[in-house]
Amino acid sequence: MSLDLYQQNILEELRRPRHKGVLEPADYVVDRLNLSCGDGIKVYLKTDPNTKTIVELAWQGEGCAISQAAMSLLSDEVIGRTLAELDRFGQVELEQLLGLEDITPGRVPCLMLGLEALQSIEV
Repeated sequence: MSLDLYQQNILEELRRPRHKGVLEPADYVVDRLNLSCGDGIKVYLKTDPNTKTIVELAWQGEGCAISQAAMSLLSDEVIGRTLAELDRFGQVELEQLLGLEDITPGRVPCLMLGLEALQSIEV
């Protein structure tokens, strides 16, 4: 993907973030902070009590374009999946969601922040 198209994808997610907000009451609330750059994400989930399928998700965050755009796209991707299925996601899947071909090692923690928050939920 060209740099211009990549930047357009990221900017579009920042302009119209998916599922950004607060969800109360929530079954799970998880905070995650990237200490190296100060990015932060807070995720709220409602799940089906029997199947642990994510039925609703909201998030709040501040930080760089990659961390915020990744969480926006990821939020759409995980609704309808079980908490156990979140372990199937990794860096490669997030890069594909964002349309990234290669991310510098220093930006990987930004990319992974929201996913790590979700994966920290005990099933």
